[in-house]
Amino acid sequence: MRETLQQLIRLQRTDDAIVAMQRRIDELDSHLDGAKAALDVAQQAVAAAHGVRQEAQATTHRYEIELAEAEAEIRKLDGQLGKASSNKEYGAIQLKIGHIKAVSGKIEERILMSMDVVEEKERIEEAAKTAQGEAEAALRAAEGKVEAQRQGLAEELVAMRTARDELAAAVIPEKLKLYERIRGGNRKSGTAVVAVHGEYCQGCQMAIRPQDVTELVKGDAIVLCRTCQRILVLEE
Repeated sequence: MRETLQQLIRLQRTDDAIVAMQRRIDELDSHLDGAKAALDVAQQAVAAAHGVRQEAQATTHRYEIELAEAEAEIRKLDGQLGKASSNKEYGAIQLKIGHIKAVSGKIEERILMSMDVVEEKERIEEAAKTAQGEAEAALRAAEGKVEAQRQGLAEELVAMRTARDELAAAVIPEKLKLYERIRGGNRKSGTAVVAVHGEYCQGCQMAIRPQDVTELVKGDAIVLCRTCQRILVLEE
């Protein structure tokens, strides 16, 4: 029976290692969180810069429309000059033309300034796009690294499960069934075999009976903790 207990101990260690390995594999994607967050920030920056650039272009376009309307009005007034019936009317039309030309000059200044703003916003947007491209490249590199790690760990996991099957095959079927039942019933820890320290079960920290300690020393039978129902072994 001592040999069976040793087999169960080795089996549990292998099972624990398999669980830890699977957890490592499952957590690999979390290694991408930083790269994904950086890309998300970069994408938001591009979207914001694009919106600001479009707004600047829209402002320039509005000024251009105002200038076109003013120029059309000037052409219209120029046509009225030849039809003026008096010097007073002629002078009034010229005065109006002069006023519109003054306004047009200011609009032209606004257009030039607005175009400078557009160029600046375009540079900012291009810089944001460059940063986004770098973030995308960093994420792809991180994904490649994670995938390589995943493949390596997966191969290790296959080898561990093969070794586990070999260990399980060597255990008496009845004892293996008991082990599997106890391990499955303790899903949080997955622990089926626990050591006895002094006279206490290290699984539940409860005292065990003296006769159970005696049975463990004799090593002729499987002894279960009467509190947590785990398989007990003497602490090495």
